[in-house]
Amino acid sequence: MKRLLLLTLAIFMISCGNDMKSDSAMEQFDDNKGETSHEIPEEHVDYISSYGWRIKKWNDQSVEIIDYLPELMAQLRRNGVDLYEYEGKKVKKTTYTLEEEQENGREIFAVIYEIDGKIIGSEGIMEGRVPGGFPLKEGAVK
Repeated sequence: MKRLLLLTLAIFMISCGNDMKSDSAMEQFDDNKGETSHEIPEEHVDYISSYGWRIKKWNDQSVEIIDYLPELMAQLRRNGVDLYEYEGKKVKKTTYTLEEEQENGREIFAVIYEIDGKIIGSEGIMEGRVPGGFPLKEGAVK
């Protein structure tokens, strides 16, 4: 029961973004094609659209050190983001609201994970579902 609670809490924290981001950490990416602004990089648009999804708007951005609990790492892997080889490194997570919605009208989000300006993975998050994560690679529901 404790593991389920921890996993649920970890997924919730990911889907809500990281409120503990620091300005200095974000400034490290200022030289990285200006991606700290709310402009949506063409690379992100192309990446997400390659799986059949469409970006509606920029949502959030955070920089974190990958030192997640094993349960969270396993859940992220099931969601299509394998971070094991990047443990201890800084990752930039950018979250977008997608044009597509769930059948109940709730939103779907895409989270792109980048290290040193290179996309290393992504996941989808369905608003209001626990767990709500899924691999973006599964494609948009038509």
